[in-house]
Amino acid sequence: MHGGKYDYPKLGRIHVGAPVRVRMIGETRWLEGHVDSIATAIEDRERSGL
Repeated sequence: MHGGKYDYPKLGRIHVGAPVRVRMIGETRWLEGHVDSIATAIEDRERSGL
């Protein structure tokens, strides 16, 4: 995932401790690390159960 756009059906495969590689919008370099925690950022009333 990069650029702040997510393929939502694939989010279920992400888990704490998983390796990640992301690139922020407007940046050319990649950041690497691991998933520390998972939380929703915005309330979406049409996507219940997340």
